Amino acid sequence: MAEPAEMSPLLSSTITHDTASSNADEATARRRGSIANNIAERCVHSETNAPFTQQQITEAMIERNIALPAQDTPTYDAATQIITQLAASGALSIIQRSKSARASAAKSEENKDETASSTNSSRSSNTSRRTTRQQRTEDMRQRIARHISLHCINQDTNERYSAQYILNEINDLEFNIRLDKSVQQQASYIVSQLMTIIPIIELFEYNFPSVSYRKWSNGRMGRNIFLCGGRIMIGTDITFFLFTVLALLISGTLYFLYIGSALDNTLSAPVVSIVAALLLAAVIGFLSRASMMDPGFIPRGKLAIPTDSDAMVRSDGSKFCDTCLIWRPPRAKHCRYCDSCVQKFDHHCPWLGTCVGQRNYRYFVMFLVSISIYTLYVFITGVMTLVQYAENLAAREGTGWADQFSVTMEQQW
Repeated sequence: MAEPAEMSPLLSSTITHDTASSNADEATARRRGSIANNIAERCVHSETNAPFTQQQITEAMIERNIALPAQDTPTYDAATQIITQLAASGALSIIQRSKSARASAAKSEENKDETASSTNSSRSSNTSRRTTRQQRTEDMRQRIARHISLHCINQDTNERYSAQYILNEINDLEFNIRLDKSVQQQASYIVSQLMTIIPIIELFEYNFPSVSYRKWSNGRMGRNIFLCGGRIMIGTDITFFLFTVLALLISGTLYFLYIGSALDNTLSAPVVSIVAALLLAAVIGFLSRASMMDPGFIPRGKLAIPTDSDAMVRSDGSKFCDTCLIWRPPRAKHCRYCDSCVQKFDHHCPWLGTCVGQRNYRYFVMFLVSISIYTLYVFITGVMTLVQYAENLAAREGTGWADQFSVTMEQQW
């Protein structure tokens, strides 16, 4: 078995010398530290009367290159010598405290130690609590940024924003992130503020379930009446609708008796009455269609009412209905007569007895157009009847029809 190689004498001496030097440096550092600690206990600042720390005394000794007294000099005496040198050199505005002051300081330090031990636990718990709250706030901020990036687009390019871009905007604008509010509520508020800076818009989905007329009636979702297996939906003011139809029929009957029949005898054919009947049928047909159908009612939901009033409105203009418990889309409104939310609500028409909304709006417009044409037709044919009557009267009297027109108006009206 080969013997281990001997260590080089040069290497051995070098290691021994380095070890002895490091041991001496450690001893000097320990002595300097004990002297600095003694000085810190005995001295204060001459102007502010504030105590010094051991680190401050040590740095001043090293900075002024103050040599330590002999090793056999007691620590108290060595500290006294160095205090004199520090005061003379002007490195520190230092002065020794009296014994009574040192005793009171020592007592206060003991009291501080006792209170520190009692408050350390509370401080550590408060620190951990603050750290946990900061982490939760940062996590909420990142969740809001991800929510906005998923539900918002650029209005100009129709492209989605990255979550990091939104997070940078939130940090730059220093939004107040609250842990007691939901991600959706805070995201909607932040988007409403970002809309003034960047071309951003939030997209919402409104997928309302289809509800059968039985569930609508049993669930008391509105004040409507259903007929013919749910094919006919009657509004709340059915009496006004019937009054409108009755008024049209009575006025139409008077027209056929006095105006239509007179013109038909002149033309030897019931052309005027047929046209008037078709127009009247169109008016009643569009009126009935607009009145007896769903104008765009939204089924009620079971969402929780937002606690904050600011959270009742979202960035796209949609509002929360606290009666129907749903988020109604933009342009939708809750009708207080029908007691339901209506999509693209226009108004509640008393002549229809129901609302005018998304589904029956075109029939309501056709009703307005047809009744306008019908009214204009009745007016023109009525004037023609009066002129014809005036001409017949003028022929009998041997005067012009214009002279007899006022007489005719007085006799007819």
